[in-house]
Amino acid sequence: MRDTLTKMYKVGTNRGHNRVWIEGNMLLSFGFTRGLRFARTMRDGKMYLIQDPQGKHRVAGTEARPIIDLNGQYLDDLFHGYTHYDATFNAFGPAFIMIQGVNQ
Repeated sequence: MRDTLTKMYKVGTNRGHNRVWIEGNMLLSFGFTRGLRFARTMRDGKMYLIQDPQGKHRVAGTEARPIIDLNGQYLDDLFHGYTHYDATFNAFGPAFIMIQGVNQ
C-alpha cells in the first residue's frame, strides 16, 4: 500500500450535474474496497471522502474493480469553473481521498 498520491481526473457529467468517477487499482491501493463505507465532507473548497464504518456512502463495483461514483448539485458548486479535479489519496489514519477542482 502507498502512503499518498495525487492523480488528475476530468470532471464528468451525469444527468446535468458534475460527476466524480474513480475506479480500480487506485482505490485498491489505498484500501477503498467494494462495500467499504465512507463519509463525505466539504471543507475549504475541497471534498473529503473518509473511510468510516458509519459513513453514509459505500464503494460500489466488484472486488477486482471498486468504483466511487458521486454526482449532484454539491459537485456543481465545488467544480464551478474547473475542467478537472485532483484526487489526493492518503493511507494514513483513517484513509481518505481529498478532491479539489483544477484546470489542466
